[in-house]
Amino acid sequence: MRRYVLKGVMLMLVGSLAACSQSTDSVTAHTKSYVFKAKNDFDPNYTTQISGTIQLMKPVFKTFYDDGVKDRQAGMTREQALLKAENFRKEKSSEKMESQHTFINSSYTSSLSDKQRALFINEAMGTYLDGFDGR
Repeated sequence: MRRYVLKGVMLMLVGSLAACSQSTDSVTAHTKSYVFKAKNDFDPNYTTQISGTIQLMKPVFKTFYDDGVKDRQAGMTREQALLKAENFRKEKSSEKMESQHTFINSSYTSSLSDKQRALFINEAMGTYLDGFDGR
């Protein structure tokens, strides 16, 4: 009897440790980071669907990751990649960025706040550099 209890405890311990060691890819990590930091649920009548927003934003961040991979395969150096990321950051920080929302079957666009735009640019460039570095 004692042997079965000990085996059960060991299995639960191993199972709990295995569940904690899951890792996510770079695109998912940067997408989640952006969504969690950029959400603005200050209105009790409005909530962000986090999982849906993450799934919708993944293809956007995947394009930045793929661009990093392509640049690495084209023979670009790390310094050139950093310069490209910095130029993108300067170019996009002055541009007006818009997001599209759907509410009760009606779509509307709104411009991103400065905070959201900075968060998006930082996460996008992080994803690009992760793609370049092969992470």
